[in-house]
Amino acid sequence: MTDPGDFQGGSDKCLINPSEDADSLLLADAMSATHLGEARRRLSSSNNSDNPADIHSTPATPSMPRMASSTTVYSLFSIPTEILEEIFVRLDSQTLIDSVPHVCRRWKAIVQNSTFWKNKLLFDNIHIPPSVLNNQDLDWMFYSSLCSENNYEINLIQNGCGEEVEVLTIHQAIELENNSDDSESPWPDYPHWTVLSSGGQGWTLELLGSDENNLSDLSRKACYSTSYMSCTKEQIVHLCFPEWILDNFQPEITITDYYNKCFGHGAVYELNVMIIDGCGNRLGKNFTLRKDIDIMEHDRWRKVTHTFSNYGVGARYVKFYHGGMTGDNDMEEGWYGAKMTGSRVTVSYPTKMVTTDRFECKCRKKPHDVKDKVKNCW
Repeated sequence: MTDPGDFQGGSDKCLINPSEDADSLLLADAMSATHLGEARRRLSSSNNSDNPADIHSTPATPSMPRMASSTTVYSLFSIPTEILEEIFVRLDSQTLIDSVPHVCRRWKAIVQNSTFWKNKLLFDNIHIPPSVLNNQDLDWMFYSSLCSENNYEINLIQNGCGEEVEVLTIHQAIELENNSDDSESPWPDYPHWTVLSSGGQGWTLELLGSDENNLSDLSRKACYSTSYMSCTKEQIVHLCFPEWILDNFQPEITITDYYNKCFGHGAVYELNVMIIDGCGNRLGKNFTLRKDIDIMEHDRWRKVTHTFSNYGVGARYVKFYHGGMTGDNDMEEGWYGAKMTGSRVTVSYPTKMVTTDRFECKCRKKPHDVKDKVKNCW
């Protein structure tokens, strides 16, 4: 069977003048369809006629639209590639991936090309670093995925600086604690976080002063503060990227957190982060940190960061756990324990393929069962 993309002329031509625009092409198609429909109606009426002479009469030949006076005609598939690219770049990504390649080999070659998708990213005003655009190890499938959703190098932790938490005054926090019984939490809910422990007077959120200028990259000048007994919380981050990219390219995953102590008090800070696969199992080694900050140490914000790379196939979640309390058995009431803010989980743009293996889930668990397993994974 001849592929439509191979047609260069002959009978497979659109009967339009080359000087006519796209509307003329649509009009010609409509006229052809109209005449064909009229012929079918005449044939049907003659077959249903009571007159035998009508039955055996030859149906009228449908008239075709007159060709333009010019002898030059266009083939549907002779449209210049540059024009097709200008048309395709205005289509949505799903159509370009699912439909366009099945028309003909020529159209398939156009849309399954890295240069085309780079131009579409530019057309859609999606900013991509030059180092990524110039990477010869990335193919058209990767660039096409950026047109649908681009979550690289943005913070996947939500509410990392208390953006969604009301800041209570010290008196409001104490009143909240005093008015709660043992079955209720003496602290406000923290959206997207799961509070695991809230010893002493529990968690609270404090606004930061303007003098703490070494935290310039925070989305809100606020921090979570702990009390004189253990306060811990965690967040499970879904890695919202195409699974084949996570498996084959394994882009670097970087985690960040800031921590500090309160003036006149020591503090204990701990951090535990791990990657979880699609079955809810830990993937590779987790990153752990525990810092005992002496009371005599300077009150300054410390930054901790770690990058996971070559972690294996199957990465689907990141489990981010941190917490703290006062140090040296300091039992003074209040929120004088470890402080933390600026929690981040970011995924870098991939650089090259590291494996062709793909993750296969063999546990056959339902999605909600996997999430429960992720919560209990340590």
